[in-house]
Amino acid sequence: MSKVTDESSYENEFSPIQELTFIQEQKEFVIRGVSLGEDHFKLLRMVNEEEQYTNLALLLSDQCPHKISMTILGGEIENEVIEKKRNYRLTF
Repeated sequence: MSKVTDESSYENEFSPIQELTFIQEQKEFVIRGVSLGEDHFKLLRMVNEEEQYTNLALLLSDQCPHKISMTILGGEIENEVIEKKRNYRLTF
């Protein structure tokens, strides 16, 4: 089933916190050999047309106020097996 979305999703909205840093994110990207710089922020919609951070940037920032839970599933769809379940305070 596909879901039609518009540009007004939570991730694309203006972040109430604009003083964001990405130190932990940068460390994780370096470990994985992935480049992520300021030029990628617009492409990934971490900043809007007015160069303001979006909620997506807030979720990935060191200032993220939300608790992020993640479950990694493995196995077949009929018989899902939980491989890892951890709670993260934005430490990727």
